[in-house]
Amino acid sequence: MFGRKRVGLTIITTIITSSSSVLSVYLFYHLFDVELRLSEIVAALIIPLITTPIVLHYAMKQHQKIHDLEKDIVIQSAALGAYKNATQASNHIINNLMNVFQLFMFKLQRKQEISDELIENFQDNLQAASQQMKVLNQIENPLESGQYHGIYPDGNAPASKGEKRDRED
Repeated sequence: MFGRKRVGLTIITTIITSSSSVLSVYLFYHLFDVELRLSEIVAALIIPLITTPIVLHYAMKQHQKIHDLEKDIVIQSAALGAYKNATQASNHIINNLMNVFQLFMFKLQRKQEISDELIENFQDNLQAASQQMKVLNQIENPLESGQYHGIYPDGNAPASKGEKRDRED
């Protein structure tokens, strides 16, 4: 955490702070015509020598904590995006199947004949859903563009584009 530049800057800052402290004490005492004691000069020199590195160390620690928190936020945002993409893709697949199930239910409730075409459509949807689930299970980086070919026509999940996808089926 402490590189040569940081140590050098701490030393320079400490010297400047100590020098300005001694100079300020001297000027104020001289301005108000008060006799300056050696102990006051020593205090004006020593106190900044002690406090400046402590304050700088604390500030650098706080900066490191903020940096670590920012990294955690990025990681959590990526994880949330991955979860959102996987959830939306699963929802898309299930929604397609539910549409066909609803059509079956509608026909059964109305006691209408279920055509061979509808059964074939249902079987095609089951196979497509199975294939889409395989694609979904093989995705290694859910936030990477184009990972969702076979699930969405353009290959991009809605969360990776930052927009809501209208249902296509």
